[in-house]
Amino acid sequence: MANASKEQLSDLISTCDAAPFGRGHQTVYDDSYRKALKLELSQFATPLELAGTIIPHQIQRDLVDTDTALRRQIRFEPYKLNIYDEGAFFKPHKDTPRRENMFGSLVVVFPTEHQGGDLILADGKHDWTFKASDALKNSTPDHPEIAFVAFYSDVTHEVLPVTSGARITLTYNLYFESTSLSVAARTDWDTKVNATIIKKI
Repeated sequence: MANASKEQLSDLISTCDAAPFGRGHQTVYDDSYRKALKLELSQFATPLELAGTIIPHQIQRDLVDTDTALRRQIRFEPYKLNIYDEGAFFKPHKDTPRRENMFGSLVVVFPTEHQGGDLILADGKHDWTFKASDALKNSTPDHPEIAFVAFYSDVTHEVLPVTSGARITLTYNLYFESTSLSVAARTDWDTKVNATIIKKI
């Protein structure tokens, strides 16, 4: 996608559906709260293999194994491709856990040209801003880069309006392999949220 033409992006956008979001136990569409597009896993393919990147190691080290005496096994489950084109946004929300052992989310941002669309994360005490357009400013078609951010499920986050271009992301749900560990992992949530990863590879 690093060298995608405007026509290719237009073709991609034309195949997408409006993106819903969870509200309680319901899945709803409300473009006053979330305006975005999505593709389900069955509708796209990507050559990206997380195992070939530093992402799993980075998340394991900085987000999961902050207590070095306890090593937890984690699983990355691809979820959706999301497209935020000009004017798209997502107001503050928390991700809906898909299972009891889901503990967080990973968002991989592809190097498509865009402005705006900053991701704001908040835990009630601190705010963080993830500006993917800046993180990817040195990406080129010959040497493409991706950016990523991982965070816990109880972190409130929002996507600010995209002012130009298209912000394209691949999201993953993060799970502990043992459901019993997910409960223990939440005991010092407030301190662990400071380990939220905002890095470029």
